[in-house]
Amino acid sequence: MADLISYQVRLQTHLLDSTSLDTDAAFRLASDNNAEDIKEDLSLLLVGPEASSLWTYIKKINSDIADKYSEACKQIPFLLKETDYLGRELKRLKESPSESATLIKTYQAGLQAIGIKWDLVEKSTSINLSERTDLEYLLRGFRSAISVVQSTSVTKRLLQDHKILVMETINTLNDSVKEFNAIRKKTIDTEALMSKYKSDLHLLRSWMTYCENGAPIVHESIAQKTKALSVVRKTIGDIFIDDVYELSEKYELHSISDALQAATDNLKRATQEEASFINSLEQIEGLEESVDALRSDLRSAVISIIDRTGDPNHCPVCMTFHKENELLQKIEKLTLAEVSSTTETLRQSVKSAKMYAQQERNEIKSLEALKRFADTNMLSSKLVVGDIQELLLSKYHDISVLNEELSSLESKFESLSLLGIDWSKYDEIRHAATIVLGKNGHVSSLEDVNKHILLLNKNIEITFKELSNLRLNLKEITEKSLHGSAPIIVPNDLSITPIGLLSNVKEIADNLESSINFLQAAEQQIDLDSKDSFEEIILSLEQILNDFDRAYYAFQNEVVAKTELVKKMEELSKSTEQLYKYSLNRDNLEKAKVLLDHIIQDYSLEKATQKSLESIRTHVSSIFSRVHAPIEYTLGDFQSETLLVSRSGTNHGINQVSTGQRAAFALSIFLALNLSAESALQSFLLMTL
Repeated sequence: MADLISYQVRLQTHLLDSTSLDTDAAFRLASDNNAEDIKEDLSLLLVGPEASSLWTYIKKINSDIADKYSEACKQIPFLLKETDYLGRELKRLKESPSESATLIKTYQAGLQAIGIKWDLVEKSTSINLSERTDLEYLLRGFRSAISVVQSTSVTKRLLQDHKILVMETINTLNDSVKEFNAIRKKTIDTEALMSKYKSDLHLLRSWMTYCENGAPIVHESIAQKTKALSVVRKTIGDIFIDDVYELSEKYELHSISDALQAATDNLKRATQEEASFINSLEQIEGLEESVDALRSDLRSAVISIIDRTGDPNHCPVCMTFHKENELLQKIEKLTLAEVSSTTETLRQSVKSAKMYAQQERNEIKSLEALKRFADTNMLSSKLVVGDIQELLLSKYHDISVLNEELSSLESKFESLSLLGIDWSKYDEIRHAATIVLGKNGHVSSLEDVNKHILLLNKNIEITFKELSNLRLNLKEITEKSLHGSAPIIVPNDLSITPIGLLSNVKEIADNLESSINFLQAAEQQIDLDSKDSFEEIILSLEQILNDFDRAYYAFQNEVVAKTELVKKMEELSKSTEQLYKYSLNRDNLEKAKVLLDHIIQDYSLEKATQKSLESIRTHVSSIFSRVHAPIEYTLGDFQSETLLVSRSGTNHGINQVSTGQRAAFALSIFLALNLSAESALQSFLLMTL
């Protein structure tokens, strides 16, 4: 506040004594275009730089204080509400009634009633969650003991007596289970035997269908013929019937090797003769071609002479006369080519040699095929060609017969398929039927199959009776076991066996043992007599747990309330402190704001500007009329923002005239404020501006 008063004094001094000139303000007055900026430039020019800076600072302080004062005024109502709310909450928490102590006493009284062996002296004002865990353990244990015995009034003594009964029942069931298992094993074996008999019967009935239709005979015959055909084909190997030509008698009595050698030699001779005949024929044919050429030339010469002489009846050589056309006929006959008997004989010889050579080649091919046949079948080397050939042909005959027989069998095979015989399962069913029959008959015998089917039907009948007796025995043992275990357990599943009963009773025995062990542990925590009813103990424990929950809930609520109380007290203290701080700050800011408003109102820059202009108006008008030409404006009355008046009497603001007029106006103010510069050179003054 003292600083603000100091600023007030300094501002008043500078405004009243503005001897210093702000040349920058004078320059801006001449150049600015905005009306507000020009107005501010004029004020700064009149009051000087120091007063101008001080005034700017005071305006900034005033704005900051106004913002802070506004913020303080906003926070105080909020803090007042918060403080009031926290005060009421604190009062509510302090006045909240406490009932945990009473509930804890009720809870501890219940513990004492059941003879709890805990130390309750130190726990009179507090409660621990672990106590509930111990109580739940006791409650679960007593409930489990009741579920094991399944009686209306369960005590420690009843539990012990029940254990004796359970152990006796287990011993009885053990004997029943041994007997049951033995009979059940026999039953399972008998059921398996019955299943096998039925399966074998179904199989043989299926096989019977094949036998009745003769399928085994057809199938076996096809297999035999196919095998025989394969054997025969292996004996002939890759030899085809077309490979064996009809052999000459000259080789039939020779061995295969001798015949091959003789045929090879004959082929060689035939080839040589063929070549010789071909050579001779070619020579003679060449000679005949030369003679034919000479005859043709002679005919041409004679015809040419006759044509020149025009006489077709006289021979041009001997001049002998001939009848009409006789000479030409003789010439044609003379020049006709004649085939000599030698040439024809040679041609026949070549043809015969080729045929003989081809025959020998065929003989060799046949002999080679017979040799492969003999080698494949390891025939004796002493056999002659005729015998080997006959043996090979007999094999081909066998193949033909077998193929015909197979064709007939395959027709029967197809006919059986049309009758419903499934050949795809034949081998599988036949193999299975063979195993079923064993040594008791042949699988393809219809009579043997029928006998075995009758035997299976009889075995099934006997086995069915035996199986019925075994199942009846199992039922009797089960009913006996159910009756013996009735005091201990009532099974929900009517199909239960002695094994299941024994398992259930053993489970009861385990639970019973666990309950007895529990009672021994429970006696370490509560007083327990052998005649105390577990149902009553359970009711007491349930009530105690209910009392515990109520006491613990109340105790926890009070703990939370105490924590909340401390928290609210801290929040109230903090809120009260902030309220005091903001209130004090608001009061100080309010005082500063009042003082600044007074300074700004009484010592404003606008008022100082108005007074300064009024005080120097005469000097400004005098100087302004001298420093600007032509004279377009005169000074106004300085009572408003309209400082200049045109010749026509129109008022103008500084921003409404030219920059030259504004510069002249600024110079006039500058010189009026410093009269000592009025007599200076105008050029110097303009440079200063």
